[in-house]
Amino acid sequence: MFVSQDLNSIFAGYGIKNVPEGPLGLLNPNALTEYRGLNYMMGGDPDAISIASFIKHFNAKLLGSSTNTHPLVSIAGNVSYATHFPPVDNLNAAISGAMAVNLDLELDYLLQELNSPFASNLNAKNEWKMINIHIGSNEMCQSCDSKLTNLTTPEVYAREIENAVQRIKRSIPKTFVNLIGMFRFSVINQMAKANPQYCANRDIIKPCECFLQNKMDHMDSLMEQFNTKLMAIANKYAPQPGSTFGVAYTPFPIDFQSFPINAFSNIDCFHPSVSAHQWMAKSIWNQLFTKSKPSTMLFNFSEEIYCPTDIDRLAI
Repeated sequence: MFVSQDLNSIFAGYGIKNVPEGPLGLLNPNALTEYRGLNYMMGGDPDAISIASFIKHFNAKLLGSSTNTHPLVSIAGNVSYATHFPPVDNLNAAISGAMAVNLDLELDYLLQELNSPFASNLNAKNEWKMINIHIGSNEMCQSCDSKLTNLTTPEVYAREIENAVQRIKRSIPKTFVNLIGMFRFSVINQMAKANPQYCANRDIIKPCECFLQNKMDHMDSLMEQFNTKLMAIANKYAPQPGSTFGVAYTPFPIDFQSFPINAFSNIDCFHPSVSAHQWMAKSIWNQLFTKSKPSTMLFNFSEEIYCPTDIDRLAI
């Protein structure tokens, strides 16, 4: 048995499916729905192209995938509470809009589920677990909001990530933690401006405060600092021979300019659509089995999926 779990905001699956064009498009249920079963990491729906579905192909006893949908439960900012739907979320603890300072809320839910009678009956605590942490995009956007500046610095970000890693080490045995790097998404702002019809809802939703203030260089600087912090944490907690805990860093240097505009949700031209989630799943999966990491990742919907052999191991 292998247990997969995740802490994130993008794993929530908001914006995966588009809304109809026009002024009434935002009244469509998709605008207020999280497609948990289709997200690139934890999606467990039958048609999901996700890391979880790839693992399940090789290990049918995989636990943790999220399925189906539930209502959007939060928006960007400092999330002060968490509403999860265990039958849907399973071990996907992601909260839409969450930042690193909210990781404790996500871990609270994760630990609750791991200690539930269902997980206990399956002896999940004694099985190997993979926890993916991919968080920081909301910090990069909200850092331009004066009310949140003190919560979005690289120092606070690193502190909260390391606190989460330490809590996982104390509380969840036999665990591999995968820290996924931030990407340079400041370019999405210009892409959205160049596609006003597709991105018509963007001016209503206003998905990123730094876009409004045109502080692209500031966002790029934060991205680089965040990734430096993630690498340092991964090095500090790198797995040792014979250990039952380890942390690795997986870079994610996406060139968003290689994306077609419909790889973004037309709800806000910010969140990835289903095609982007599917490509991201393939890209992250392929990286897990090679020490050689790409310097740039270009969108290719036909990207092949690496099929590991009996001798393959996670490249950490």
